[in-house]
Order: sequence, then structure tokens, then C-alpha cells
Amino acid sequence: SQPARHSARWAGSIQPTSTDRDMKMWEVHVVFQSKGGIGKSLVATFLTQYLREKWAFPSQVLAVDADGLNNSFSNTLQSGAAVVGADMATLTDAIRAHQGDVVIDTGPSSYQAMGEWLTSPETVTTLLKEGWTIKVHSIVVGGGAQAETLQGLLYAMQVLSPQIRLIVWLNDYFGPV
Repeated sequence: SQPARHSARWAGSIQPTSTDRDMKMWEVHVVFQSKGGIGKSLVATFLTQYLREKWAFPSQVLAVDADGLNNSFSNTLQSGAAVVGADMATLTDAIRAHQGDVVIDTGPSSYQAMGEWLTSPETVTTLLKEGWTIKVHSIVVGGGAQAETLQGLLYAMQVLSPQIRLIVWLNDYFGPV
């Protein structure tokens, strides 16, 4: 059975209203997991490439490498990515100003700051009321890191707002999941 999703901070549903700022209806994709070397940057690259092809204009997809130590995401993209590091205030402003989808790759160095950003009622409420959809992508691997990645998934299930969509990727490169 699956662990229950809950958070005492969130009550009810946050719906965009016509009085809110320009309705965007764009998506923020955050690849979020504490374990390094499990394919987070690969997933972020796949998402970015897919969305860039979907919109036909690469500039409509803001690719953010939030891992200040290992910029593997920005190194794999042909047109690069904005490196933000752990400056979440700058990240929120960049998302709000952008006219298109956003893909954020996190690493172990930015995991805690991104977790705080994703669970901040102010950040999440602001983005949702402006019409953004937030999707968190969590990777679970097989092999020796399976327990750690399952723990990361459980953490996300427990602390994220029910308004945030959680997508699970299974990576069996290191063993069956």
C-alpha cells in the first residue's frame, strides 16, 4: 500500500481567479531527489528536449540548473541553462517573469533549499494562483541506492502540497526496482 499524502499546512484547493495577474497556464517541472548519480540531469534533459520540441521555440522553455556544484544539466543542453545554485528568491522571480514552461534540475547541493522552496506556502500559492502547474519528478533506482531514493520519494509524498503533481520515474540501470 502507498503511504498517505498529507500536509497540515495545506487546506482546500487553490484555484486561479480572473483577478489574478496574467494567467499563464505554464508548467514548472522540478526534478527532485536527494541522491546523486541516479539520472536526475538525464530526466531534466529529456523533459527540456521534449518541451522545446513541443513548443517549437527553445526560448519558451527555461532550463534551470539549480545544482551549484555539478552543472551536468547545463553542460548537456545545446543552448545551455541558467545556473541558479541555491538562490530560490531569484528562481521564483525568473519563473514568474518567464513566458513558457520551466524545467529545474536539482542536485544534492540544492536539495534542502529546493525542498524548502517546494514546501513554502507563499511560493506555491503564488505560482498556482498565477496559473502555473507544478510537477515534481522523483526518481527511484534499483540496487544499493534503492532505499535512499524510496525515502526521498516518501519525503516528497509527505510534505508536498496535494496541488503539486508528483511523477515517479523508475531507473533500473543499477538493478531491478
